[in-house]
Amino acid sequence: MIEQTEVVVIGAGIAGLTAAYQLGKADDFDVIVLEKEDRVGGRTVRGEHDGFVYARGTEYLGEPEGLLKQLIRKLDLQLREIPSPCDAHWHGGQFYYGEDGIAAMYIEQSSLSDYNRFVQTIQKQADAYVEANEFKPNGKLADLDRMTAREFFQQNGFGDIYQQNFNVAARGLFGASIDEISALSFIPEIAFDYYDTEPISETRAARLNRDRPRRGSEETGTFSFTGGIAEVTLALQNELGHAVRLQSTVTSVQRDGKEFITTYRDARGNLRKVRSLMVVLAVPAPIAAQIAENELTAEQRNLMNRIEYAGYVTISFYTREIVWDGAFDLAVEDGHFFTDVYDATWIQRQYDSSVRNRNDSIFTVYIAPRSYKDRSVLNMSDQALLESSMADLKKVFGANIETKITGQTVLRFPYAYPVMTPGAYARLRQLNDLNARNDGLFLAGDYMIYPTFEAAVDSGGLAAELAQEYYDETYED
Repeated sequence: MIEQTEVVVIGAGIAGLTAAYQLGKADDFDVIVLEKEDRVGGRTVRGEHDGFVYARGTEYLGEPEGLLKQLIRKLDLQLREIPSPCDAHWHGGQFYYGEDGIAAMYIEQSSLSDYNRFVQTIQKQADAYVEANEFKPNGKLADLDRMTAREFFQQNGFGDIYQQNFNVAARGLFGASIDEISALSFIPEIAFDYYDTEPISETRAARLNRDRPRRGSEETGTFSFTGGIAEVTLALQNELGHAVRLQSTVTSVQRDGKEFITTYRDARGNLRKVRSLMVVLAVPAPIAAQIAENELTAEQRNLMNRIEYAGYVTISFYTREIVWDGAFDLAVEDGHFFTDVYDATWIQRQYDSSVRNRNDSIFTVYIAPRSYKDRSVLNMSDQALLESSMADLKKVFGANIETKITGQTVLRFPYAYPVMTPGAYARLRQLNDLNARNDGLFLAGDYMIYPTFEAAVDSGGLAAELAQEYYDETYED
């Protein structure tokens, strides 16, 4: 027996959940969401441990706009600004806290004039930045799309300290080095920290606060929720209810006239089929290309097969006493096994009085590859990951850190990031143009727009809009 519905959404990451919510709640379609994992969210995951609720994947947002802002309001979620200092760096055996401390680090390692020139260059480029659907392959930004981030740094004369630190940032954000991602893709991420930064005078440079600032003393423009970003995906799952079917692995999507037959294995291993008017594919590009191989155009398959993915690993450590609470995110200098250490309790301690004064804690390390082509960290055993992480944790926090740890949880993300290699924006523009012409089968996900949570929301919303337009043109007389 073949089940009937109007829309099948494949994948319950934020793009798929957004598409399903928009179609099911806003447009009143009958929707089924099929997700192979036993949870929703994709790389937006949270953990719970002894009263703490903490992020294990996606950590933060910029100030929400557009569809994400609407969703947060409709879902009645309480957005939380991450208290300052949001960022810190560990470089040359020293901690640098907050905006002032990090600026001091760059000035010490280069010069005041170089730092000011760097900020002004990034701001200028960010002002000219456009989203993928506005990108013109022959426009003024095309050169930035074709060059690597490393080439951008070198072309502008930004020295080793900038290249080293932003190589760590690129690995943490994209799972790829600055030799592998396009300059255009990295500029908005760098600019996120410098939108409102004013040039620093020599007088102010001499007075930059190199000490750890008081917690919450500044606005950060960076946001999450008390229970992490997963509050959004879990709320969407709750709204969609039984429409979301976990542990449901799709094996194929095939056209049957104007309609589609989606075949999947359910949680018990039974083979099932669903007939639908439309399908939204909201899974990583290689998986989408495989399960709908015969229904995608040759041009779509060609573009999707060019999309590379990076993986990463997170390890959340439970401690009997606080190990790191100097900032929300500590970035370590290049050459370490991990790129970042997050105080996993940072947000909850600020907004949940029941845990504020506890001595135990959780911190999470993010382990990204040196190159997106290197999948070795995903294949390492838990023990090998722990040993390599501990060796560098001791360098940063002292040899006795191991005595403070009571347990840990390891999580692997094999399809963490679609890598924005040179030419990525030209590819994105082509894919989105093709998606608008699809005949009942629509692509969604951050490989369609930009590898951030907010952009994936927009991607899901766009897929829902295209599905609605297609339905109106095809089935509404």
